Amino acid sequence: MDREPLSGSIGPPLRTALDQARADLLATLSVQVDGLTADAARRAGRAGDVRWWTAALDGPARTLDDAWARRSGPVLRRRAAAAALRHQGAHVTHVTHVPSPSCCGALVAAAGRVLAVAPGRERGAWSVSVLSGSAVWVASVLAAGARVLPAGGPGVLPALAGLVLLVGALVAARVRVVRSARDRALARRVRDAVLLAADHELLRRISDADRGLPEASRAC
Repeated sequence: MDREPLSGSIGPPLRTALDQARADLLATLSVQVDGLTADAARRAGRAGDVRWWTAALDGPARTLDDAWARRSGPVLRRRAAAAALRHQGAHVTHVTHVPSPSCCGALVAAAGRVLAVAPGRERGAWSVSVLSGSAVWVASVLAAGARVLPAGGPGVLPALAGLVLLVGALVAARVRVVRSARDRALARRVRDAVLLAADHELLRRISDADRGLPEASRAC
């Protein structure tokens, strides 16, 4: 049977358990954030709304905190109990696992940093480039129609009006496609930043455990 080292380090067996917990928790969080990413991309402007991300990330962050407490608590208590037994006069508080602070702040901060540097058009502003390009095309179509209007019969005007409506629908569809693509790209960047922040937070907790620091001694 493996025995814990006499030093303050958590040692290979416990470190392996915490590393496995980290991998499992990140896998679960990835699935949850993937769902949020899809939701954010489905509604225009949502991917760039930091308030929506703040509310949406609260649930996954709580799930991660609870799962970490369940997975790491017994491991750290065994390590603390073993250390306490090696010292005379150890108090009960020396073997009590301190709850971890919430990681929600770290996840929301990561999302906020991505949104803070995103261009305005990616955070829901009207796409000027798409509209300007489409406007040139519409103007050329209308100019061509105006040239044939005098030579045409009574049916030319309704045909031209129908063409304008068709062009307007195509422009609107083009704007929606561009917006959707930009929202998906922005949501994916937020997703990557959130998962990276969660990984860093779990690594910090493992590092604190390795140094024997109580987890609640540092803010998330």
